[in-house]
Amino acid sequence: MRTRSHAQRRATASSAVDGVPWPARVVDTITLMARAKQIGSAEHAAALRYRSAFERTYGGSSHLLDPDRTPSAPSSGSHSAARLAAGLLLNEADRALARVGGTVVVEMVVGRGYTIDDAAGSLFGRDEQGRTRKADRDHVGAWLKLSLRRLAKLWGSGRDQVATG
Repeated sequence: MRTRSHAQRRATASSAVDGVPWPARVVDTITLMARAKQIGSAEHAAALRYRSAFERTYGGSSHLLDPDRTPSAPSSGSHSAARLAAGLLLNEADRALARVGGTVVVEMVVGRGYTIDDAAGSLFGRDEQGRTRKADRDHVGAWLKLSLRRLAKLWGSGRDQVATG
């Protein structure tokens, strides 16, 4: 399965999850934040773990193309166990992030690939020229960092914990 992480090196067409479009991006906000030392290695590892679980849960839908599949029957795909584990990990993250209100920001930036500017525009709106306010971008960035710190504390800081299944 090709994930958004694999596509970071080149422009890709937008895809949609649950009817909400993922923006076509070449920029990986989380990697840029790690390179700029805006987040530490523990937060970066937590973000990669969340992204992997998000992509595993929402990314592939190969069972939809199976002509022999009975409608409303459970998927017989080989990814079902991995998707279940990834979904449980996302549920755990959502519960932890609900305490700091970071679920939406982490899903937008880490899971769906929004930039900080895109997330600020979606959450707080844009002015007549289509720009976001610096205060809104700063707020989203701080919210994201706080949320990633929370996930890093929840999951530990080891790089070996990035894989979800």
